[in-house]
Amino acid sequence: MIRHSTQTYGNVRFIQGDAQALPLQSDSIDLIVSLNALHHFTSQNTPIREFLRVLKPGAFAYLGDLRRDAPETEVSAKLNRMHPEIREDFLRSLDSAFESGEVMEAVQLAGAFECAVRPAGRFIHHLDRVPADPLHHELDLSLSFRATFRKP
Repeated sequence: MIRHSTQTYGNVRFIQGDAQALPLQSDSIDLIVSLNALHHFTSQNTPIREFLRVLKPGAFAYLGDLRRDAPETEVSAKLNRMHPEIREDFLRSLDSAFESGEVMEAVQLAGAFECAVRPAGRFIHHLDRVPADPLHHELDLSLSFRATFRKP
């Protein structure tokens, strides 16, 4: 993924590291984007605190991940679209995900400003102008949250 991202976005520096102990100096990052990572942690508190540590004052973080409180009807619809061999893995990921309120609480406790945590679809206002996605990812937006916050 880093090789692909580097080729696609040549003016951006990508690094690999542990989100619970980022190999970065404090107050050194302009923007953090974390997608589908939080559900791999037993607690969202440590990575969120680490994100705030490395962000420059006033800089933003954008997080997106599955949400455990996704509507059951939407989960069932997703399972019906999935290949049977990966359904169990998806359900394990969903079980280990956090609820939107848990993420908001962790972000606020860490001391972030301008916090917003919402179901993913509410952040995407231009979806009708995007060319059709052959994989129909837009059907899965209700399974996810999007969170934004700023370092004081």
